[in-house]
Amino acid sequence: MCAVMALCFASCTPDEGTENNAGNFDFNLNLQANNIIVSWKAIDGAIYYELQLNDEEPFKTDKNAHKFEGLSYDTTHTVTLKAVNAAGEAFMTGKKSVTIGPLKIYAYREWAHYASGQAISDNGKWITGAFDHTGLIIDLSTNNMISTEYFEGYDIDDNGVAVGSYHEGISVGVAAMCIGGEIIEIDLSNLTENNQMSCLTGITPDGAYAVGWYWNFDDANAYYAKIYGDIIPFCYDVINDTVSVPDAMTSPIYNDGAMSIYSIAPDGSMLGLDQQFYHLNVVWENEYTPYEYALLEYDAETLIPTRSMGHLDNRFSQSGRYIYGTSQLYEGEEQTNIPSVYDRETKTLYTYNNDISKITAMADDGTVFGYSEPMGNTGGAYVTTIDKGNNAVFELFENWLLLEHNIDIAKYNPSTNTDEGTEADPDPYLLDGTSVVGASADGRTLLCITQTADGWITSAICLDGIRKE
Repeated sequence: MCAVMALCFASCTPDEGTENNAGNFDFNLNLQANNIIVSWKAIDGAIYYELQLNDEEPFKTDKNAHKFEGLSYDTTHTVTLKAVNAAGEAFMTGKKSVTIGPLKIYAYREWAHYASGQAISDNGKWITGAFDHTGLIIDLSTNNMISTEYFEGYDIDDNGVAVGSYHEGISVGVAAMCIGGEIIEIDLSNLTENNQMSCLTGITPDGAYAVGWYWNFDDANAYYAKIYGDIIPFCYDVINDTVSVPDAMTSPIYNDGAMSIYSIAPDGSMLGLDQQFYHLNVVWENEYTPYEYALLEYDAETLIPTRSMGHLDNRFSQSGRYIYGTSQLYEGEEQTNIPSVYDRETKTLYTYNNDISKITAMADDGTVFGYSEPMGNTGGAYVTTIDKGNNAVFELFENWLLLEHNIDIAKYNPSTNTDEGTEADPDPYLLDGTSVVGASADGRTLLCITQTADGWITSAICLDGIRKE
């Protein structure tokens, strides 16, 4: 269902003659990218063979070949092979070593999958994603991608631990983590009798804390339902395996009965959303401090909002300084979505009323990525910087890559480049344009997605990667 596209290149070079240190069992080692293929001739008297990679646990096989996959780059790997007779004795032994060279990180890499990328780790080494009850995890240090059946990934830490929801046997999903391919459901039994329709939405870079929300299926008079309503936020202490509900405002102005958490910063501050009639972002400094509205202007007499920072897609930047996404402007009964960035440190709101329809990602260095939906079949990504102020002019993302970073995407022949089509529909393969949906903490690795007729293309752009001539 998924495959790393041909644009993911690696450099692997064996030692000058592989090392054959022990015994008299000769065998072959061949490299394919960061995979090692071991093969040997059948040995008379051998009931089975025992293989070992490095210091890992040995295992048995009755085959004459084996493939070790997804191995570390820039590392020497040692394979030990034994022929074992009916008495259980290893009567022939061989050992060889081979070196996989450093991974060549190209400025553009892509992967095709049914699901799309959703988040990139702060250190820029991991990507997770989701679509329709399936997901993906990409290790950017090896180019390897795994498909996570029934698990949707919404965020990922610096060690590759993804958080999201698990959907096997239940369409609405339950809060879960994916650690090394293993799915672990989160126990919410001390908060609710029924944790169906729950999810984890964010995790700190060190993986110590995660946040999420659950739908209240308990009695409407249940303790947390009285505080927050139908949707209740929670925090998960990963190390101690405990869950708790963060403190609420003592006298909230609104609290319409649904409060969720979507983002957590390294310092533990959390971004949530009061998401009923008005969309109002809230911030908890920690789980023990009542939340405050991130940005809220309202009529003191009627309490009707005039402006707020608030949307389901709003997120923290990597450090938590910025909230990027959408603000709401209320005029009478009309509510207008405005692409915006809010600086929590300076209490400044930046709005973009030009052709940008939404802010999709941001780096802590002030780089802002937007998405535009012009006339035609597809939209596209644009970029500006926060220091340009309100209503800044956005530059086409591909032009910015070329002019500012000398990356010519066209040279990588991305899979979304097709020549088929008509004048009215020049590229029927594309269902939507490329969007930047995430950035590493240093802003040097960007996560992009493009929807096509065959599924999603998830791409990683490394501003320090190798350029194609």
